Amino acid sequence: MDDLIFLQQIRAILSGPEKWTQGRMAKSADGGVAIPTTEKACCWCVMGAAAAVCPDGHTGKNGAEDNGARLARLLPGLPETDGATWYYSPWSKVIVWNDDPDTTFDMISAKLDQAIADLSTPAVA
Repeated sequence: MDDLIFLQQIRAILSGPEKWTQGRMAKSADGGVAIPTTEKACCWCVMGAAAAVCPDGHTGKNGAEDNGARLARLLPGLPETDGATWYYSPWSKVIVWNDDPDTTFDMISAKLDQAIADLSTPAVA
């Protein structure tokens, strides 16, 4: 799956504030934890939406690029992590940004929309 389709599908999943969550990969309708790739999931964090779109990138199967590294590459300006976070990986940047109490759905959607627009604009030779 190319980067543009990857981001467009994440954005489609995160279509409104009621479809986004913080603090877990996905939630069910009753507010419980859900596996992001199952029908039980009804709202997702950015990483959970990425897992729903590209499960191989979540598990590293079939040579797929790590979803966290891919999102960190495609979404410039994510906060830096310093290794003091609960773990350090490309996922950390995405998770720290998504789960920050000051992060809003409008911020999530604006960053995804900008990255989609950037990928949709033809490069000038």
